Amino acid sequence: MVLTFSLPLQRDELLEIKADPNEYRVRQIYPIRDLPTKLKDAEMALGGSASGGFTCLLPESEGGGDFFDVFFSVLVHFHKDLSKEAKRKAWEWIQEAFGGLVQTLDRELNAARGVSNESTHEERGQWTVAMKMLVYLFTQMIEMMEANETSSSDLLMSKASHKIKKTLVSDNCVWDGEAKTRALLLLYRWAQLPLRYLFEPPIVEEEVINATANCLFRILENPSIALQRSKDLRQSSFQILGVLCSDYGYLLSCRLKIVQSLRHFEHLGSTLAEAVVLLARENGCSSVIMEIVRDLAQIDPQELQRDTSATRAYATFLTEITEAVPEMMKPCLSLLTLHLDGPSPSLRKCVLAILGEITLQVFGGESLEDAERETRDQFLDCLEDHIHDVHAHVRTSVLQIWTKLCSAKAIPLNRQQRLLKLVMGRLHDKSSNVRKQAVQLLTALLQCNPYRASMPVEELKEELEKETSKLRQLTGEPEEDMALKNLQMWEDNQEDVMNAIDEIAESPESEQEHEGEALWENASRNEVVLRIKHLLSKKKPTRAVELLRAALNHFPQDEIFIPKDDEQMETEHWFDLLKAIALFDSNAMDKNSDEEANEEINKQKVVVAYLQDSFGFAQLVNEALPTVAVLLGSKLSSDIMEAIQFFVSAFEFGVLNAMIGVRKMLALIWSQEVSVREAVLGAYKRLYVDGVDVNSKERAQMIVRNFIALVSGATVGELTSLEELVGMLVKSKDIGVDCFNLLWQYFTMMLPTVTQEESRGAIVLLGMVATVEPTVITTNLALLLETGLQKRRKQDLGMVHDICLALTKLGNFKVSSSDGQSFPGLKFDATHELFVSLEDILVEGVASRASSYIPMSQKAVSVIYQLSEEPDKILERILKRVSSNLFRDDQQIPTRSLSRLFALVGNVALSQLNHLEVSILNELKRRKMIKEALKERNSRKSIGGSARRNGRQSLKGEDGEDNLEVMGAEADDAEIEYIRQVCEKEVVSGPECLLSQFLPLVVHVASHPSEYSDPNLRASAGLALSKLMLVSSEVCDEHLQLLFTLMEKSQEEVIRANLIIATGDLSFRFPNILEPWTPRMYARLRDDSTLVRSNTLNVLTLLILNDMIKVKGQISDMALCIDDGNEKISGLAKQFFTELARKGNALYNVMPDIISRLSDVASGVSEEKFRTILSFIVGLIEKDKHLESLVEKLCHRFRATQSSRQWRDLSYCLSLFSFNEKALKKLQDNFACLSDKLHDESVYNSISGILVQSRKNIRVEAKVMIEEIEEKLDEARKKCLEDYAASSRAVAAKDTSNKDGRKQE
Repeated sequence: MVLTFSLPLQRDELLEIKADPNEYRVRQIYPIRDLPTKLKDAEMALGGSASGGFTCLLPESEGGGDFFDVFFSVLVHFHKDLSKEAKRKAWEWIQEAFGGLVQTLDRELNAARGVSNESTHEERGQWTVAMKMLVYLFTQMIEMMEANETSSSDLLMSKASHKIKKTLVSDNCVWDGEAKTRALLLLYRWAQLPLRYLFEPPIVEEEVINATANCLFRILENPSIALQRSKDLRQSSFQILGVLCSDYGYLLSCRLKIVQSLRHFEHLGSTLAEAVVLLARENGCSSVIMEIVRDLAQIDPQELQRDTSATRAYATFLTEITEAVPEMMKPCLSLLTLHLDGPSPSLRKCVLAILGEITLQVFGGESLEDAERETRDQFLDCLEDHIHDVHAHVRTSVLQIWTKLCSAKAIPLNRQQRLLKLVMGRLHDKSSNVRKQAVQLLTALLQCNPYRASMPVEELKEELEKETSKLRQLTGEPEEDMALKNLQMWEDNQEDVMNAIDEIAESPESEQEHEGEALWENASRNEVVLRIKHLLSKKKPTRAVELLRAALNHFPQDEIFIPKDDEQMETEHWFDLLKAIALFDSNAMDKNSDEEANEEINKQKVVVAYLQDSFGFAQLVNEALPTVAVLLGSKLSSDIMEAIQFFVSAFEFGVLNAMIGVRKMLALIWSQEVSVREAVLGAYKRLYVDGVDVNSKERAQMIVRNFIALVSGATVGELTSLEELVGMLVKSKDIGVDCFNLLWQYFTMMLPTVTQEESRGAIVLLGMVATVEPTVITTNLALLLETGLQKRRKQDLGMVHDICLALTKLGNFKVSSSDGQSFPGLKFDATHELFVSLEDILVEGVASRASSYIPMSQKAVSVIYQLSEEPDKILERILKRVSSNLFRDDQQIPTRSLSRLFALVGNVALSQLNHLEVSILNELKRRKMIKEALKERNSRKSIGGSARRNGRQSLKGEDGEDNLEVMGAEADDAEIEYIRQVCEKEVVSGPECLLSQFLPLVVHVASHPSEYSDPNLRASAGLALSKLMLVSSEVCDEHLQLLFTLMEKSQEEVIRANLIIATGDLSFRFPNILEPWTPRMYARLRDDSTLVRSNTLNVLTLLILNDMIKVKGQISDMALCIDDGNEKISGLAKQFFTELARKGNALYNVMPDIISRLSDVASGVSEEKFRTILSFIVGLIEKDKHLESLVEKLCHRFRATQSSRQWRDLSYCLSLFSFNEKALKKLQDNFACLSDKLHDESVYNSISGILVQSRKNIRVEAKVMIEEIEEKLDEARKKCLEDYAASSRAVAAKDTSNKDGRKQE
């Protein structure tokens, strides 16, 4: 009897009774309690077998028994309560038996090839049965252990307890990486054997191969297989699969299994791609790629769209195959291109990535055939088309592909500009990822451009014009001047030529022989034509006609001498030829006849074409700069980071307007995002600090030159940001002592090439450095005074302004006392040389013609107050000197000087106020603290311990600490009140105060605009008045009416713009006094001047957000600014409402009032403007309870309105809300408020739109409510239409009766 064994598809098949009695079946499944004993018996049988142990599985073998049933029972109980020890023993036995089988078969099959006697046949039958049994057990055990590990891995990733995780790790120690490697090595050795000799016919059974392959795929299904540590395991599995496919015909099944695995396991995309590449390269299965692609292409596109996980796996699989073997993937493209129009974005990304990879690796070279070049262009056309794909992820992916092609320089030259235009369009994309990738591609195109390392547009344009002109000269293209010259020459000779033609045509040819006009020997056509033109230019028409006649006879077949019309008369033909020769540019004929010249022309054409492409590319990059600059203000850090990198590259390439972005980046130094600040700092270090690797001296020169250039032309805001940047660079030692010394050399103009502007830039930079290192100024103060305030003060008051600005940084210089208190430590005597120089400059400058006196005087006054011990005495002396110079001998005072005096008075008043409320008040507090500390120390010395305790107890009592705090607060209040009284009575209104002497003059000039026509004088008077009003509430209250009158009635927008800012300062200073005047401040939002509206909006924004004025009904005027024609004002208004929405319920509280006022017909707001404004404001309300309450309030407002315009506005506002269930409930409860307004089409459409939109976003349970509202809506709509029609008929009938009555009368 020959025993047979069939590998089952299902485990239960081995329990069934077989039709063939010789076929093996499992007779008994042992319980778990018996398995340890049975496994021990199997171990003894394996050790005592002489044939390698594997034959003991056979029932009729020596030592054999029911051991297969034992191990089958292990498989049955594997996932139940089988012990770890039993699993380990079973696996070790099966592995050892399988190893013995491999050794035996390796020895016997190689020795017995070709032998076919009965003994050999019988032995092979036993080997075959034993092999199939062991293959089944071996592969099943592997699958069991792999499944157990996978489930354990999932649990380890979950939130299971530490104890459970520890148990799982210990259970899996039998099947670790080393055990897997040993098992796969055995399988590989087994697969390498000539197993076909065990079968008749010599073909290995398909079930054996499938069982082996299934176990390999089970190993690959483990997510950890994709990790780097599993590389050897992957390679072993791939090698076994390769042997199965090449030697055992498993390729078809393997292909189907790969597609099936990709569908169910997303992580297998990369792993199976690696396996397929190995099959194609090393196992001769190159057709497998085409077959798998064909299978994937046949999947229903709708299924691909639904099963996104499988689609992602397919995409990864195909993409990575293309990256590895693009040549093998190229024939498969025809099967995949249909997905470019399919619904799945993942497949579109995949196909486009394949096109890009093939273009890069296959068609990336220069020497392409025509067919290859055409194919490449088709691929690139497809990539260009999908830059505008409907899905943002696809657009992002395509831009990434283009970036990769650009970095590899695989984009043809003729596509560079077209691609650049497409990328510029994507800079406006609504997706941040697309914008980010577009900027990256733009940067890559700039960095990898095939033209040159510098892109200065103006230089390229000049060079292009120069080379184009040179090309025209070489090719003989008629210049405009030459053409006019030829035309003029012909017109002058036209009559003489006609006469010469008539004369020569009438005489016989034999009589027309003039010396020198016959054709010379070996004359060429071109030479004759040039000679004729020369004769015409010399006004010798007869000789020119004679030479033409000879040429016609000598060159009868030449194309230029053949008449175009056979019927044309001979004289007419001659005339046309002579005219053509006269107007013809002879340079062209000279050049075309010379081969060397032709070669030079071709070279010049290449140069011109190159420059045209370079210029066009640079122009496009320059056009993209404003758009990228806008991204610097984006809310997303990704946009900002990419824009920064682009501008750095553009600046390095010398793009014309790149400085726009470089300057705009400065404001980002204040960003709240650390990454953005670091990117800005890194960008400026790259551009201005780390430019080249040179020695320290040259590096310092480079840094100083760069930063002086950056200072030049910078705005106030840019200088403020630059100061912060310079401070950071000084702290990081990137700007060091070498740079400081060089800056002083620039300032003193010790270097011969330094200009006045560079000197000013140097002192500005030194002032910025002084914010971190004040000693830079203090150690060189004498040099600063000598050079800037003495030698050069008359040359440039702007320099004095910059010096004063640098000196104000010394206010940061603090000194710490022994008790830990800090106070300004740098103060100079009133007679110091600094103040003497500033006094002379301020006094003398009043009468000077320099335009920068007023800003200089403001900074000079600040310096005096910051650094002087007696600033009020110095300024009093200055004002007296200026006044004595102006008001003497009844001479007429120049308006410019009076204007500067007012500016000086205003600055002194404001600085004195700041001096009193900050410096003096802090000094009083400091001195008082010192006195109290000394007093307490002396009291402790004089009073004994018990007395001190009693004193403390009596002082404190039960609330001792609170009493001390109250006493300290009262003391502070007393000092503050003292300073306030000084400001009120002694600064601008005291009889002995100098500033009070100027107040009547300032008021007089401000209140009599007809007498003082100079707008600068009146503007200065208005500002001086507002600054004087800031000091004293009495002065403010007295002149507030005048200030508002000036703000409203002044014709100059500068005055109105200045005074609205002044009213904002007064509102902070005296809020109670200014509160009744708030509506007049709001009224400036409707001013005709953009500057006034902008300043008003800024002032009101600060006042409202700081709770200095209450948000009242006038807030609707600020809402109107959202739709202002000026983009800046619109942006400020939007920013205000955005900030207001963050202040609790502030925006919610004013919403009904805004809607009511703007929807009122009397307000004059158009319906379109209303919708623009409200669509923005409503979008800022995010809290659901606010939306629900507003729904109710707006529904009630329907009853209080009468016009259809208001109904439409209210219904539109309702349609802007995102309705949840509670909001819908509010709408349902208050439906009666609007039910009688539904005859209006707009109202009905808005309410219907609410229900349609809510149906998409609300839960299924709440849709019943929507249906009820829809029923009410339809019924009310029908009734409203009927009532409205009846009402219309009644009105029409009434009008008709009235007309009839009037006719009868």
